[in-house]
Amino acid sequence: AFESVWSMILPPLPCWTLADTDFEPTCVDPDSDCSCYDHFRNLTGVLALVAAIVIGITSMNYVRRNHYNLFYKAHVLMAPLAIITTLLHYNKSILYIAPSILYYVASSAPVMMESYCRSKHNNNTKGGKCNPYATSSGTRIVSIETIQSDGRPCVGITFDATPEAMEQFCPGQYVNLSCPEISSISHPFTINQVPLSSNQLRIIFRVMGSFTKDLAYRLEHYPQQGSLPKIQLQGYQGSQLRT
Repeated sequence: AFESVWSMILPPLPCWTLADTDFEPTCVDPDSDCSCYDHFRNLTGVLALVAAIVIGITSMNYVRRNHYNLFYKAHVLMAPLAIITTLLHYNKSILYIAPSILYYVASSAPVMMESYCRSKHNNNTKGGKCNPYATSSGTRIVSIETIQSDGRPCVGITFDATPEAMEQFCPGQYVNLSCPEISSISHPFTINQVPLSSNQLRIIFRVMGSFTKDLAYRLEHYPQQGSLPKIQLQGYQGSQLRT
């Protein structure tokens, strides 16, 4: 006789307790490992596998391009679940996971801290003449242009950059762009230096998903709506060694 799949994955109810107990599940097959520990080990392994499958499916190009919110939320929810259940399934897996976590923290923390400090500084700054091309963070949008193509159109946003920002910029980097009135989720966009200009950067994006469609509409019709949407940039992201 063999154990059923569900009986080996789902721990019996008496196993779901923090109190000391002498309960031991019984096995149909005496050669099976069916202690409470074995059941939880199987359960965490299955959960880690399911989380990894969800991450893999939502990482497909079609999902990322057309359903970015689904891609983003699935990763935010499933990535911690995958890490935690993997560690519970096999605790020595921390030796393989820790380097990636440390790299992510080391590469993201400086950008997040810099963005926070600049945001705090800008919120404490008062005065100054209102400019219809200026966001609350002080970035001045120089121009907005629609680039027609055989497929879906593209939109270019050109804005002024400080000398410090230009010094830190490297080709191949990207920024996280958020527009609170459209979405609470930031989206990554490649950023480029405007040719023959020493103080301007440009973002060019193709109108594909719902976010880029709404952003393109707001940028192109801002004169009728009175003002530009509030756009926040966080970056630079990506390796400085990329070309």
